[in-house]
Amino acid sequence: MYQCQQIAQVNQVIELNHQKKKSLIIGIDLRTIFSCAELKRNGRVDIVQEPNSWKNIISSTVCFTPKKILIGRTARNKMRQFPESSMFKSKRLLGDKYSNPNVHKDIERWVIKIIEEPKTKKPKYVVKVKDKILEYFPEEASTMILEYLKKNRNL
Repeated sequence: MYQCQQIAQVNQVIELNHQKKKSLIIGIDLRTIFSCAELKRNGRVDIVQEPNSWKNIISSTVCFTPKKILIGRTARNKMRQFPESSMFKSKRLLGDKYSNPNVHKDIERWVIKIIEEPKTKKPKYVVKVKDKILEYFPEEASTMILEYLKKNRNL
């Protein structure tokens, strides 16, 4: 919650610089394990909450089930049931090459498979969903989380 308060303070300064127009400012704190977002509209700040929950932090987890893609708390709750199709801690892989020793320290402990993408030499998640094998860059997992935050912003 502390990070969301900091975002609100920064956005307050930004809004003052926008000549007090009617505006909507969205602040997002995309973190390794949890993320949060807040809205500032017409001088009022609202923290985005996880749907069907009172929590204002959202798990930075994406889980592919046979029926749908889950994001947030529901994805985190399904990780044990679908370990080979749950992407988490994607920020730890962002911007690194697969050959980075820190990347290997992380992926040694993870159930989900991480491979090296041949052209970019960057790590990629290998997700198993039913009989399909899907590959995602960490940036794509982060994009899914951002889209989820955007979708649940309660506008």
